Order: sequence, then C-alpha cells, then structure tokens
Amino acid sequence: MGKEVVVVAPERILYSDREQCKVLHITPVAPPFGGLANQTGLLATTLLFQKMSFTIVRSNPERVVEKPGALSRFFSAWPVRMHQIVSSAVKENSPDIVFVRANGDISFLRNVFLGYVAAKKSKAPLVIHMHASRRGFWHDRKAGSTDKSGFVKRCFDSLGYKLVSMLLKKASAFSQLTVEIDQYYQSVGLRPATHVIPNAVLLRNPDLSSRESNQFLFVGRLSREKGFFDLLEALAILENSDWVLDVLGSPVSNEDNDLIQSILKNHPHRKQIRLHGTIKGDAKWEYFDASSFLILPTHLEVFPNVILEAMASGLAVISTPIGEIESMLPEGGGALVPPGDVEALSKSISSLLKDPEEVNAMGVRNREKVTEYSLESVASMFEDMLLGSLPDSVRDQ
Repeated sequence: MGKEVVVVAPERILYSDREQCKVLHITPVAPPFGGLANQTGLLATTLLFQKMSFTIVRSNPERVVEKPGALSRFFSAWPVRMHQIVSSAVKENSPDIVFVRANGDISFLRNVFLGYVAAKKSKAPLVIHMHASRRGFWHDRKAGSTDKSGFVKRCFDSLGYKLVSMLLKKASAFSQLTVEIDQYYQSVGLRPATHVIPNAVLLRNPDLSSRESNQFLFVGRLSREKGFFDLLEALAILENSDWVLDVLGSPVSNEDNDLIQSILKNHPHRKQIRLHGTIKGDAKWEYFDASSFLILPTHLEVFPNVILEAMASGLAVISTPIGEIESMLPEGGGALVPPGDVEALSKSISSLLKDPEEVNAMGVRNREKVTEYSLESVASMFEDMLLGSLPDSVRDQ
C-alpha cells in the first residue's frame, strides 16, 4: 500500500557481500504522465540500473501512472500524508541514497525538503535532479514571459531562491538538464551543478512503410499553453487542403473541451483533424510512424520528451524556441516559430507540405542528433551520479 518497489536485475549486486544499493526515489507525477514522470518510468524501470533497486514515491495527489508491464497506482494526498509515506519508506527499506527528481516550480521546495528529511533519517546522501528552465525557476517564467513582476512577487521570488539555494547546498550531488541552464542558475547565486544530465529517449527503428508526406502529428495536452488553439487557428487559414492531422492528447478541462468542439464545428478543415484522445504505451508509435512531421507550437516547456520521441522516429519538427527546444533540434531539423504567431505557424506547415524531400532530410538529421539522448547514455550518467554520491567508506566495503 502506498509504495512501489522496482527491483532491477536482482542477480547483479553492487558489493560482493551486500545487497543492491537501495535508492529512495521521490518524483512528481503530472497529467497524463508529465515530462518528469515519463522520464522516471523510462529510466527507473529499465534493466540499465543493474546495481540499484528503487523504491519510488510519487508526489502529486491522485494520479495514475502506467509502467511497462503493469498498471501501478500511487496516491499521495497533501504534504503531511506524503511525509508519512516517505518516513515509512525510510523505516522499511533503509535507503543507501535518497534521490529527488524535481520540477522548477513551488513543488521543488516540498519534494526536496522531504528528501532532505529522509536523507537525514537514513544517514544517506541526498541527490537532486533539477528539471528547470534557463528562463527562470518559477512556473510562469518557463513560458518566457518578459513582464516585470511586482514588488510582492519579487520578494517571494527572492525568498524562494534562497530556500532553493539552501536545499541544493545540502545535496551531495545534483544535476541540471544542460550547461546553459546551469550557467543561468549560477548567475542568480545557486551552486554549480555537479552533473549535467538531459532527458532520455528510447532509440527506435521506425517502420516507415506507411508514412505519408501530407500527414502530421500533434501530441500533448489540448491546451493554450501547448499551443493547440494556435494550431487550430493556423490550420484554418491554410490554403492547402490535402493533409491530415492526428491529435494525441486530451483537453485539461471541460471548458477547453467545449471550446475545441465549438471551434471544430465551424472549422473549414474539420474533417482532416482527427482527435484520438490520450494514447498510452506503444500504441502511439503507429501514429508517429504514419506521420512526416510533428507540430508542437508550445508556450510553456522545459525539455519536451515528445520532441525527442519525434526525432527518434525520424520526423521533422515544427515548434517554438521555448525552453531547450532550440538546442535539442539540429540545424535543419525543422522550423521554429514565435509562440502565438499563427501566421508564421501556418506558413511553416504549408512549406513542409510542399517539400516532402526536405521533410525526409529533416527527419534524417533529427535521428542522427537524437543519439546524444539515448536511454543507455543517460541512464549511465544517472548511475554514475548516484553511485558517486556514496561515501568512500561505503563504496570500499
């Protein structure tokens, strides 16, 4: 109850006379899975962590998470209940390492503080993976807003950064997603990261036999922040009518759902826009393999996994230069348009529809670049960071 234990490759041990290294892993969950939760599922359930076993505590309340091979549910209510769950995990499993994977918003303070308490109780090193944008730590800055905050907000931001700085100093090791992100946080007074570890993707050998040059894909929440409403508007002014858009994802609210249905009812290309809802597991690859490019006109992003998945599938990409997207894509891997620029988005779609040979070339460039983010490579980075945090006295046993 309330705990999920993932034991990986139990025949392998860390020390000749010990069990595997035990890791208490605190990680968020966001609907439907969220980028960070997706990475947890991808990494912690692989056979690549042969020297460690994981007890995973998911921090967001009332979320359902699907892992490969099994449907596992973890409900954690508010911080008091979560503290009880973490304390129970410490008592029952006596972890060698406490590992916190945290978003760059207010939940960072809660999750890392709980990890710090757990590390103190178990006398284990605290390791943090920080999933925050180079544009700033708090939620609204991930979108790249240039609006100046008011006095009260600046005060809370300053206090927040002091708390973040204090918690990071308690960690034996912590990682950022990119060098540029780490440089930004050093500039606002945070300690340098000990490691730089990007998001990972499972490399694919896509079946391209059913790929259509006029078929493209949107994957994500059907919300304003993901640019879905911008996309509908851009498609409405598209002159070319020989295309199909597959949409994988669901609205975040009844209000958004009603608005989407209202827009589609009067949309000039409504029959070409196919809504499939949220597709779980490997079923989504059917749509990736049938499409030529991915569209993600997002306003709010850090390091989107769906772009890595598109690159691994040999797709060209149309997106926005938000978060790390611009650095993820190689030169000539797609098109970047300003967030909210519907006309530019429509022109980019039209351009890719007219030049299928260049779209294929973009996909090839993306597949070459995405090897930098392979699951094997990133898992090895995490393993080095986690095992490297152990004291010499423990490693020498």
